[in-house]
Amino acid sequence: MPTISQPSHHVNLSIDPLRGKDNAKIECKVDRSIVNFIKSLSYDGYVLAGDPVANLIENVNIKGPLKFYVLDRKKYISVLDEFKSKNPERYTIYLSMIEMEIPNMSVSVKLFASSCYSSAKHLAESFDFDYRRCYYTKQIGITASEQSLQSIFAKSIINTVPYESIHLVRIIEALNLGYSFTRRFWNHFSPLLKNAYSCEICNICRVCKKQPTTVCQHIAELSYPVCIDDLRLLRFEQATFDVELTDPKNIPKSLRQIKTSFTLGHYQHTTLLKQPKITRFNNNEYNIVKKYAENIVVHNPQVDEYSLGMYFDFGPDWTENDNDSTSNKENKDVESDIEEEEVEEKEVEEEVEEEVEEEIEEEVEEEIEVEVEEKEEVEKVDSSKKITLEYNLDESKFEDIIYLNSNKSAYIKISRIPDVLQQYAIDNFDKMFESHPPDRHKIIMYEQEIEVHRWQQCYLNTPGCNLEVVKSQSYMYSGYDTTNNCNNVPEYFAPYYKYMKTLDERYNQVIANWYLDKNDFISPHSDCMRGTIPDASVAIISLYNILADAPEQNYRTFSIAPKMEWTDSLYNRVNILAKHGTIITMCGERFQKDFTHSIRKEDVEVGPRISLSFRQMLK
Repeated sequence: MPTISQPSHHVNLSIDPLRGKDNAKIECKVDRSIVNFIKSLSYDGYVLAGDPVANLIENVNIKGPLKFYVLDRKKYISVLDEFKSKNPERYTIYLSMIEMEIPNMSVSVKLFASSCYSSAKHLAESFDFDYRRCYYTKQIGITASEQSLQSIFAKSIINTVPYESIHLVRIIEALNLGYSFTRRFWNHFSPLLKNAYSCEICNICRVCKKQPTTVCQHIAELSYPVCIDDLRLLRFEQATFDVELTDPKNIPKSLRQIKTSFTLGHYQHTTLLKQPKITRFNNNEYNIVKKYAENIVVHNPQVDEYSLGMYFDFGPDWTENDNDSTSNKENKDVESDIEEEEVEEKEVEEEVEEEVEEEIEEEVEEEIEVEVEEKEEVEKVDSSKKITLEYNLDESKFEDIIYLNSNKSAYIKISRIPDVLQQYAIDNFDKMFESHPPDRHKIIMYEQEIEVHRWQQCYLNTPGCNLEVVKSQSYMYSGYDTTNNCNNVPEYFAPYYKYMKTLDERYNQVIANWYLDKNDFISPHSDCMRGTIPDASVAIISLYNILADAPEQNYRTFSIAPKMEWTDSLYNRVNILAKHGTIITMCGERFQKDFTHSIRKEDVEVGPRISLSFRQMLK
């Protein structure tokens, strides 16, 4: 769930197109059938929220589905019963919602399970863009944050959630609705533009003779005009996967098939993975729809169809046993009716098959034995050895995810810094590299200082060296001389620190590492998480004096491996090409506990590399 940097103050609107002003009627420009539907509902335990409410505030026709959110999952079935009374023609089942087609309405209705939110206000504040932070109930009318109203009427988005929480397809939706984003926003998402965003120097910076490397504060929040034609649409394409149900009315069997589909689908390495349609039913199959709601939807709350979630769960009809004898009564009756007709055909077929088998049995017997032996050998190898994943972020993708274990409690995010910061490193690389400390880095292991094969320097919020702790644990930030561990970030590295703060403001420590050549490395290790916030992430930017499209042998490899042979791991090893401008973020509560990472020695000559690590420390 996205974190909000500043709490929003919500206000009730004095002008409500569904109510009028001070009980006086105003002209409502929303489609009358939609208005009547919205006003006919009870809103007992649920709200209408997001995009459709923004349209109501503007008093324009609804431009997408009506999105209702059930705040308490225990009430989801009763709310679904209420919507059933509106006689939907069709139900479409998703992981976290049910979409309904209501007669005589130009838009569909989506009913989400969102029980992770304690109130409608909390729900609205979790939405990604300002204009969506509004909701409606019959009891109180339309409620919106002041930032939401400003965004709606100015058609401008000043976002307050971490950029990494934004689903890229939502950007296209907002542009289609006429909204614009700030220069700061496009500075971060410049890889999505056909013509990369270039930092402009405002008059203030020009007079002061400043040359900002990122968009300057004076114009950061001003809108930057972008339309759909300006985007690299290939990078917005969403991936999905098929859910194949052989018998949708057989709930236990379908749940097992859904689990298989979702387990395989989750391991697609992309952050653009949307929820697939599971199945559809007509209005006369409502009892089966309720079963899917009870077993799937209420157990997997989300706020939109673009969120697949990290985990999924099932309800009371879930069973691991593959017992197909639980098929519904209709199927049994049909099978019984045609059984006698099939008997004669089967007998004839069996006689023919027996004759053919006798003729070819001797010819294929040896081949079958060989195939069985080969298959057993392959299965034996597969069960004892996992694959090694060699990964290079595709140029067509803005970011990607690699899950390391089956429950997704350890995973890697791979993305890029904006083009302007990549070029800044190339222009200043020599000076940046020459800024390394005079002596090689030292660490403390069992009270002994040990020199390692690289230079390193810590900045900002670095934990101190506890002389009692180092008797049994290592101290990786420095040797016993901790004088410079908490200095401010140097001028050349400051733009990267500021950029990472726009992704997640909790980054508050920086560690720079300088690798001279192929012989400099860092051994497999897990980062010490003492002094970090709960479930902290660690992000690493790689910088070189060459562009990201240089030959692969010019770059170092970031290698990840499970600590133990029995560790829950999908791979034997993951090798990520740490190209110029790449951001590799280690995430999940199990990452540092179950996996190591390293920069290995290279067999061929490579040039110098600078890595900047960003950590989230307790203040």
